[in-house]
Amino acid sequence: MSARFTNVPHLEVVVLTLCTARHPVAVMKTFAYSLPCPTCQPHLSTAAPSGDTDAVAMCTCPPAIRKNLELEQSVKVDVVANHGTTWIRLRAASARAVEREFLDDPNYSESESDSDWNESDDDDDGTGLNGNGRGTPDLYTLEPASIRTLRQFVTAAAANPIHGSAPSVVMHFTGLDELDARVDRLIRSTGVLTHVSLVQHASVAAQFAAILTALDTLPRHLNAGSHPLIVPPLTSTVNLDGSTLIALASQLSHTHTMPESVSAQPIFAAQLESERATHLLVPLTSLLARHRLVATRQALAHFQTIMKSVAGPTERIRVLLLLPELFEPGDFNHLHDGTDFPIDTNAEQSAIDQGKQWRAAIADGESPAAAAARLLLPRHRTILGPLQRLRSIESIDGDDISPVYAELERLTTEGPGRAKHINGRRPGKFKWSHATVLGTAHMLGCVTITANLAMVRSVQELGIACAAWVHQPRSLTEQKSMLAAALISNGQGGR
Repeated sequence: MSARFTNVPHLEVVVLTLCTARHPVAVMKTFAYSLPCPTCQPHLSTAAPSGDTDAVAMCTCPPAIRKNLELEQSVKVDVVANHGTTWIRLRAASARAVEREFLDDPNYSESESDSDWNESDDDDDGTGLNGNGRGTPDLYTLEPASIRTLRQFVTAAAANPIHGSAPSVVMHFTGLDELDARVDRLIRSTGVLTHVSLVQHASVAAQFAAILTALDTLPRHLNAGSHPLIVPPLTSTVNLDGSTLIALASQLSHTHTMPESVSAQPIFAAQLESERATHLLVPLTSLLARHRLVATRQALAHFQTIMKSVAGPTERIRVLLLLPELFEPGDFNHLHDGTDFPIDTNAEQSAIDQGKQWRAAIADGESPAAAAARLLLPRHRTILGPLQRLRSIESIDGDDISPVYAELERLTTEGPGRAKHINGRRPGKFKWSHATVLGTAHMLGCVTITANLAMVRSVQELGIACAAWVHQPRSLTEQKSMLAAALISNGQGGR
């Protein structure tokens, strides 16, 4: 019996799909989602689970209660493709087996099943519900188990959005000439797409061999540093966090190096190693150049404070060209005088004037690169480097945040109203500055570009939708490099 009911054919189809799918990112990946809490979210628990992560009412019940209510669920996706925007659930079965599974055909007996094409042996049928539908409303318990499973996949997809949109769920049948029209209509009624491919068991090995041959012909020089950045389609407008603005201004991003005395510090050593392995600026600006760029007033104010305190002269010129209204010439908050840290107010005023002309030309419709070539001085174009391709960064109001992020900030603020648990997990301290960045983008329906991975994870771990694209961090390093050089020249480098 074990020889007949084998998962090998299914796994072969999974691997073949993995090799032929566009931009696959995961295989056999589990995605978690939560059912509505009947205590905290009664208005949601009375309907079918929808994966509505925008619901303002968050569950503050202790984990033990949520466990007893079986609110924590999961699904296992065979192949995640298209940078995460497509979930593929595979079914390797005969036409008769598919009809029995989805239509409960009384004329079909188990002995007639093409058992060699059985699906994976997950005890929970790929869901967190052990195949019995517990936790779903009575309305859906009369449906075939496979349809209930697909509805759970749709719910899980809504709870795990990619850049603000739920991934598409595709039911991929292999080994069929065509899919029964009744099955197709039934599956599509759940919001799941269908796809059929004629993959015969005997030809799988031959197709593997063809794929491996094609892989062997790829150029050996291609690597992460030389290959163009490939990311999921982002929203037309992207929201820049302060950490991204710092990475754009950083001298490390532009020169890929720093003095040994500075790189000896662990945080800078890690960033230098990352930059030498894969340069950040070119792929990051290639991504940003295709979108409208916005930043909240709060993010810009925080960035301004950091620039005044730790930015070097070249980093400041770079930012004055990008954001000419952000500073006044010589506007510093640090304690170094003009001898230790040279301040050229004329150079800064020139950068502000040129930056305003450049931004005005872009606002009139001229491409950023063409306007830079026509208006900017050669030294300014050198300082900007790849940033010449960027559009103007627009300042937007960050006070109008989405209700779900306003509620999250309220529940995590120190005081009597602070929740011990949110959606079954202990929350970290969610700052108002985080709420304005992510909450404003959530309200606008756009993606946040950030290097603050901790901020994004703190939200995602609470089961709250967070549309963000995270890149490697880069610090402002020029001033530290200059001070280190000054100490060495004054004979203090050994301290």
